[in-house]
Amino acid sequence: LHKEYRRQRQMCIRDSNINKGAFSSPYASADVGNEASTPGYSAATFGDKTNMFATAGYIGPPGAQHNQIERMSKTSPHAGTDVANAVRDDRGQTGGSASTTHGYTFGGEPDISDIEKFQMSATNDASDVAELATNTNGGCVGEQASSPSSGYAIGGSNPSPAGINVIQKYSFSADQDATDVGDLTAARYGIGHAYY
Repeated sequence: LHKEYRRQRQMCIRDSNINKGAFSSPYASADVGNEASTPGYSAATFGDKTNMFATAGYIGPPGAQHNQIERMSKTSPHAGTDVANAVRDDRGQTGGSASTTHGYTFGGEPDISDIEKFQMSATNDASDVAELATNTNGGCVGEQASSPSSGYAIGGSNPSPAGINVIQKYSFSADQDATDVGDLTAARYGIGHAYY
């Protein structure tokens, strides 16, 4: 289940529009009228109590990869600001998660295994801090989840388009490589997000 502050609203970035929707009925989303700093798609998205972040992905159209870390306030105005840079600018589709203090971006196309970390309250660039146990070939196809102490890379596409069934866990308290902690019942990709 989502923590209390994450249940309040969800913000989605599609092209350069920022939409938000409630986690309670009637579940309708609305264009809040502000724009992300750069139109894009397939970014890793996550947040803390006050901001949402989008890292890496594609700038589109025409679909060039980038390394922007963009921050958007959860309160009005919702306009996006490019606040820092990821280490890599060639991730394409990517996954990510967040502790209470740091954002994490992992995987990517083609066959990228890096895990990058940045402090969400600052505007410092990300650092490469660890490696996945198995390449996920992208976050839109290798999904992310988090608990209070760990991030997870679940499934993925390696090699594309075949799915993988690996569940990988990385610690928020220590910069260590991810470990294979389990398997899905079937190889999957594009399965959604979960946060505890």
